[in-house]
Amino acid sequence: MNFLSRMRLLYQISLIGAVSLVIFVVVGGVQFAAEHQRRSAQSIADMTLDNRLVADAISKDFLNARRREKDFLLRKDEKYVAQHADVVASVIAGLEQLSREPSLGAFDAQISQIETAFANYTAKFATVVELQRDIGLNEEEGLLGRLRGSVHNVEEALKKYNADNLTVIMLMMRRHEKDFLARLDPKYVGRIDDRLAEFGPALAALAIPADDKARISDLMKSYVTDFKALSAKILQREEELGFLSAFYAEAEPILDDISLAIGSIAAAEKQRAEQIAATSLTVTIVMYVAGIVALLGLSLLLSGAIVRAISGLTGKMTRLADNDFDVEINEVNRSDEIGEMGRAVRVFRENGIERAKLEEAQRAQDERRRKRMEIQEQYIKEFDEAVVAVMSDVGSAVEQLHQVSNVLRDSAKTAT
Repeated sequence: MNFLSRMRLLYQISLIGAVSLVIFVVVGGVQFAAEHQRRSAQSIADMTLDNRLVADAISKDFLNARRREKDFLLRKDEKYVAQHADVVASVIAGLEQLSREPSLGAFDAQISQIETAFANYTAKFATVVELQRDIGLNEEEGLLGRLRGSVHNVEEALKKYNADNLTVIMLMMRRHEKDFLARLDPKYVGRIDDRLAEFGPALAALAIPADDKARISDLMKSYVTDFKALSAKILQREEELGFLSAFYAEAEPILDDISLAIGSIAAAEKQRAEQIAATSLTVTIVMYVAGIVALLGLSLLLSGAIVRAISGLTGKMTRLADNDFDVEINEVNRSDEIGEMGRAVRVFRENGIERAKLEEAQRAQDERRRKRMEIQEQYIKEFDEAVVAVMSDVGSAVEQLHQVSNVLRDSAKTAT
């Protein structure tokens, strides 16, 4: 505590406030740093959660793309192509957003793999759309329309001659056509060729003009050609559809894994933010308690030192008041108000010592004066006694003189 004695009491008392300020600043700094870390973790958690929402939206849009794909194939309506394009744009935007996110750098390879798979899917769907347009969006368009026209021409030509055998073959070919369209099995294409092989001899055996035979044969070949073109497009479309499913199957589990991984990161960051908040609260409470204890200790230390110094100085002043000047006033070495009081008390002690010396000198002088007065009084008494003795002797002599005088007077009277 010697260093405190070099400070004025105002500064010593202000030291408590300064320590309090330091404690609050430290606690505030800890809270600020903890809050910054918590906000950072919470921000990462929120951002990661947003990324998961984007990943989930991509997965949902990918599924919606497949739904628009199925809707187009079932309903053969161009509006589903436009809707599919909108969904594709949404998926591409979501994937670009994920690929630009710095926090997802660990998933760049997977995201790139998904982008590649989805790009292939989009390209294959475009191919499927073109194939379907070639096939025909309804029975009046594309290869379906051409096939229908070829069938109509053959049937009209056969009606003129009531060729039951050829009609039966034709019906069998139409049945293979329907079976193919229903089952998409290439074997029915071969059966069409078998029926065509039967149709030629049957047509040749029919008693009709050669020009009509040639025209019917050409119409039948045109029908078979259109059917084969249609079947080739349909089989190609189905093959491309298989690629669509493969690309979706390739991307879907990766996207699910990314979503789960991002969700785990978000949960971990959220837990970290909560842990930081809990730790910050604990540290703050501990630091506040430690600060309060330190302040109480410092207050008790300062107050005790001041009280002891003042009490000691009061005791010394009491001893000085009782003329006990054998007191060591070590408070004079302090630089504070107590030091000033100590120096004032030292002056009081020195004045007391001087006063005691003066009083002692006065007493000695008074004693000398008293003794001198006693001697003088003794001398006066002795003088008085001597005078009285002399006067007594003189009185006796005078008395004797009176007696002698009286004797002489009487003698004189007698003599006369």
